[in-house]
Amino acid sequence: MAKSKKAPKKSDTEGTGDLLKIDVQVAGRRYEEDLAAQVHFDVNPEGLTRALVETPAMYAHWATLEVMAKCEREEREAQLEILDAQLFDQYSTGAKDEKVTEVRARVKSDKDRQALSALAQDAKKTHRLLRAGAESIKKKLDSVFEAARNYRAELQSVARPTQITGEAADAALSKMFPSG
Repeated sequence: MAKSKKAPKKSDTEGTGDLLKIDVQVAGRRYEEDLAAQVHFDVNPEGLTRALVETPAMYAHWATLEVMAKCEREEREAQLEILDAQLFDQYSTGAKDEKVTEVRARVKSDKDRQALSALAQDAKKTHRLLRAGAESIKKKLDSVFEAARNYRAELQSVARPTQITGEAADAALSKMFPSG
């Protein structure tokens, strides 16, 4: 018998905002960003104006951090490839009877290689987090533009006078200008 899924309790969903708090280090600087707060905007004239002004700069900030993180990631991966080749050469010259798989195992267990591999994995994670942040801000920017277009269209439809003729016009005019 299949169990029905219940809606999560409020206590089950509390703290999920922490998932959107990003704490990374790029180019020697630490960045602590709250993505949940940055993607939010109020859909009213003041909120739209603020979002239209601030969001492009936010996107540029996130995109720049993403590029910097990507460069660091690629640099770490290149360093790892070079170290792997050096270690493979070092371990394979010392023992000619060893199989290639044994040499590769020794390379992977090398302490310097493990430390550099950890740095490469951290750089990969940082790049992915910042790419997700940049994509989120880009989607916010698209949403802000769409909300602004909708708001403008709404204002334009309200500003256009409608033409009323006949008895309806007479009734409206008599209400506005009673003959007294």
